[in-house]
Amino acid sequence: MTATTNTSKTARAYKAAATRKANKELKARLDNIKIALTYERTRFNVALAYGTKVTLTTAFGDFTVESVDSEHWYYTKEGRSFCGSNDGKWTDLLRQAGVTRHPLFAKYS
Repeated sequence: MTATTNTSKTARAYKAAATRKANKELKARLDNIKIALTYERTRFNVALAYGTKVTLTTAFGDFTVESVDSEHWYYTKEGRSFCGSNDGKWTDLLRQAGVTRHPLFAKYS
């Protein structure tokens, strides 16, 4: 085995180890985001269950939100559902419900 081949194998081993470490860190960040989203949706739904009125303004009019599910679908008391996302509209709905953003997302509000 030559020195070049040995160095090349060592370089590949370091690169593989760095990739595994990066993938592990990415998975941890994604898990934290998932936990934060669940935290917000749960607190939002609890606020609604206690009678807080939250109004979703859409192109179709204003609707009273009844709940939000894990895919960010807003269900209304009027029997409609709307697809939402973790954006400014969601921040406004949380504010109406008296729910603070999770610290992970607070800087984006």
